[in-house]
Amino acid sequence: MFRLLRYFSLASAATVIIVIAIVMIFFHHLTVEDLINVGERQNEFLTRLIGTDIRSHFGPYLYSINVEDGKTVLTDTRTREISKNLSLLIKGLPVLRVNILNLKGLIIYSTERGKIGIGKRSDAGFIAAREGRAFSRIALLNDGGDRAQSAENLDILSSYLPFRSDDGNVVGVFEIDSDITSLLTDIDEHVLHVFLALLVALGVLYVV
Repeated sequence: MFRLLRYFSLASAATVIIVIAIVMIFFHHLTVEDLINVGERQNEFLTRLIGTDIRSHFGPYLYSINVEDGKTVLTDTRTREISKNLSLLIKGLPVLRVNILNLKGLIIYSTERGKIGIGKRSDAGFIAAREGRAFSRIALLNDGGDRAQSAENLDILSSYLPFRSDDGNVVGVFEIDSDITSLLTDIDEHVLHVFLALLVALGVLYVV
């Protein structure tokens, strides 16, 4: 005898679980998107703060650097001065790295000295920021930088933001990498808790 009720019950249970999983995946995606938006706004504020300081002290110097000069700024006294100023501005913040790129995509300054001189002209983030638009993405900090060996599994929010002159023209690009590992971990835990709570609640309702 074909037990229609049993198979219907099993199919219903499987459908409920699948629907809950899909909803949780969508919820996780929206939460991460909100995190990116909030982080990007924070980095935009930090960019304005850093940009104001750099324009007032180093603006003409940075604007004049071209691709051929990229490798020479490592030993420049003004690079060390920028590092000193930046260290005060980002002290206590979850900022792992700050890069300044010129309009040709060359990193003319970085808080990681080994990054200076690297070209990123084809990077989607740089292209967007050069056109005046903010661009952010989540990535792993494992690109061979100074911190890579000790922080291989860090999740970072990498924001590319326009660096504007006093008259509003884009003269460069800021790349700010912030540590969001703990925030993503919290999101995963919260999503898991909500999933289990829904599963238990709907499971009880299903049994009843």
